[in-house]
Amino acid sequence: MRRWVFALSVLWFTSAAAVTESLRAQTTAGAELRSFGVRLSWGHRSPQAAPWFVRLVPAANGMQIQDAAGWNLEESDKLADGIGRTTAGAGDVDGVEFTLNLVLVAGAADAAVAVPPTASADRTLADEVRAKGWIAYAARADKGDWDIFVCRPDGSHIRNLTGTPEHNEFSPQFSRDGRRLLYRRMPRTETIDGNHYGTQGELVLANSDGTQPQVFGAEGEYTWASWSPDGKLLACLSIKGIMFIDVATQQVVRKWERKGFFQQLTWSPDGRWLSGVANSFGAGWSTARMDAETGAANAVNCVDCCTPDWFPDSQHLVFSWRPPGQAANNGNGWTQLWMADAEGRSRRLLYAEDGRHVYGGHVSPDGKYLLFTGNMQEDGDPNRAGAPMGLMRLRDAPLIGGASRELRKLHPGAGDRPVLTLPVGWEPCWTVSELPAGKPARSSSRRSEPRTILISAQAPANRGTGFQPVGSRDGRLDAYPTLSDASRLAPELHSLGWLAFSAKTEQGDWDLFLMRPDGTDRQPLTNTPRIAAVTPPCAAMRAKRYGNVFPMRRWGRDSISAPAGNRIGPATISARRPPDLSL
Repeated sequence: MRRWVFALSVLWFTSAAAVTESLRAQTTAGAELRSFGVRLSWGHRSPQAAPWFVRLVPAANGMQIQDAAGWNLEESDKLADGIGRTTAGAGDVDGVEFTLNLVLVAGAADAAVAVPPTASADRTLADEVRAKGWIAYAARADKGDWDIFVCRPDGSHIRNLTGTPEHNEFSPQFSRDGRRLLYRRMPRTETIDGNHYGTQGELVLANSDGTQPQVFGAEGEYTWASWSPDGKLLACLSIKGIMFIDVATQQVVRKWERKGFFQQLTWSPDGRWLSGVANSFGAGWSTARMDAETGAANAVNCVDCCTPDWFPDSQHLVFSWRPPGQAANNGNGWTQLWMADAEGRSRRLLYAEDGRHVYGGHVSPDGKYLLFTGNMQEDGDPNRAGAPMGLMRLRDAPLIGGASRELRKLHPGAGDRPVLTLPVGWEPCWTVSELPAGKPARSSSRRSEPRTILISAQAPANRGTGFQPVGSRDGRLDAYPTLSDASRLAPELHSLGWLAFSAKTEQGDWDLFLMRPDGTDRQPLTNTPRIAAVTPPCAAMRAKRYGNVFPMRRWGRDSISAPAGNRIGPATISARRPPDLSL
């Protein structure tokens, strides 16, 4: 099953009047306002139906869209306010159509999108966090089960740590020293419950690279487990109370009444405190703190709170909260990410976005960054496929995502600083340590990680307009260019020869094409409507340089299964191409 996240580098949906007024205000001397019709679609190559997530995020003031509408969507598919979930594949292709408005600035060789300083902010943030350890999270694997994955904090170098199609693994947590990992495991036939996942299945302890996994106890034991700072104890929460378990002996060394705590227990970095969700303190679903030495408890924030976690100072908590009185979401409101001091005296908004429940807040070990996930569905939607994770700087808080007009009125001081879109995942955690030595983690072959599709405009008047999706070949986010990278890279690539490739034509057959490495000067090499497909000659070109002659394979459009005598077999063609072409 394939689930890609398309983080499109265009601005949020807005009205046509607002688009035109805003863009014309940005158009200076030497610049040109251009509009193009664009269709993005997905599901073409999926062999079976699978969920696909689409998210449109801000990128540059020189790009905006209008008149956006779903294309070929079924009644069950949802696409609104820049966030959507559709089911595509097995012959069903879904998409979105819109008008893309660009401010184009004339350059020496090509026109390019006018990129404000903020356009490179995402790339700067990605570079800033890439080497700061690893993020572990649960996500759907290609075979449909849930596995534990890790990636760099910028979303690159994704690895599958478990790879067990017969089981679902979920709810990972690194030990504070980064050497150990715990998670829960249950049969694949069972569904993850967004409120009771800490009690489901059995607890597994492993090295942080996933090696040497050992089941710790029986199914339903050691629920809501959390590491002590030294990794020698586990704090576990059940209806019977809060128990402190010696990992080496599995013996209970201390026990407290749970004081209304019922889920999501987490031990503080200094070892003095526990946090969790409690149905006490005069209200349900409260974020609360407990003294690990005495069992004394206090509320941190009351009503409609969940997924609390600690700041490195053990004096503050991050948690999800749905403030009362919201008009959005049919009066139900959206869950937001907040922080508070552990005594409950003050609180502060960190991130909010109308159209998205924000859960799973986790502060980086150095206290500088915030990791989270969320979805249009409740509880992060773990019974389906999870949702894109996000990462931001804490110093940029509070941030408001998307249009979120009502939220911006309530929080006029909120900024628009960058938020990285990370892989689709659920309940992430972060270690600054490198994974321990030992058997390397499995490299993930799954194609369901987030893929940023960058709409790059290389459109000089004498060449026409071309929109080319730009992304890394293996899906790693550390390889894709930002808008500012693309505008600088295009002139550098233009004169470096030619690219040969096959593509489907309007007549429905496949032909060979050439284009410059920057995507311009596209021209056909073949024009054979009766031929079904043409294999690009890249492999042969790598094996031997043919000059102006290269091999190709083609077959009759309607005779793929026909006897060999009816096919047009291997052929050699002499391509008419510019004299400076070198392959």
